Amino acid sequence: MSAVEAPAAGLSEFEAARRLAGTGPNRLPPPQHRTPLVVLLSIASQPMVLLLLACTVLYALLGNVFDSAALALSVVAVSAISVYQELRTQRVLEALRDLSSPRSTVVRDGVVKRIASQDLVPGDRLIVQEGDRLACDAQLVQSHSMRVDESLLTGESAPIDKDSTAGDPVAARLQAGTLVVQGDGVAIVTETGARTALGKIDRSISDLAPRRSRLQLELTRLVRRVAVLALLTCVLVALVFAWHEGSWRLAAYPGARDHPGPASRGLVR
Repeated sequence: MSAVEAPAAGLSEFEAARRLAGTGPNRLPPPQHRTPLVVLLSIASQPMVLLLLACTVLYALLGNVFDSAALALSVVAVSAISVYQELRTQRVLEALRDLSSPRSTVVRDGVVKRIASQDLVPGDRLIVQEGDRLACDAQLVQSHSMRVDESLLTGESAPIDKDSTAGDPVAARLQAGTLVVQGDGVAIVTETGARTALGKIDRSISDLAPRRSRLQLELTRLVRRVAVLALLTCVLVALVFAWHEGSWRLAAYPGARDHPGPASRGLVR
């Protein structure tokens, strides 16, 4: 429905409900909900955790069962705490998003009323006042000295004048996410939810692959260097030990000295 065709009394509640069922709630798609398994795999793939797991396996291979078990329990405890904190943060953010649902003033059945912004539908007659954060795209049909801050969408720091009588559709266009800093007016909702200008930006950002932070990159380099240094140290120590003991078996498995094979035990007898 265009601004010209919109009735002055606004939509009826029946028509608004019908349109809401067709277009869906006026809200952006929520961020992807992460399951405990996804969070656990994300934590387990961190370089420092992988290094600790490698040390756990190495201790076990060398026969230090107690040290290996202690290190494994430490990794499990730290991972469990990290998973709990991540999931708790996710639940808190979802709860805050539900509590902070804004409200809008509309005309329905000839009556001015406040409704949850997620119930807005195309064709609603929206009353816009100073201080309102717009929750939808709309077209002005009446305005009085209105200025709108569009920095969230365009980066422009100076407020933009809006005028319904200028004959320019751009001058009368209001967009979701912008803030009315002066004046008031009446507008007709044109787009809601992911179809708004803000929703298109959100969809474009969601399509981008997340980039690792500089701290994560530096930590990965540090762990890789430590792992290489540790591996070289192990090889060097094994070579020195083999040369000193004259046995590659003892160098590869020092626990063999404390657990002689059957032949050795026979000789001892």
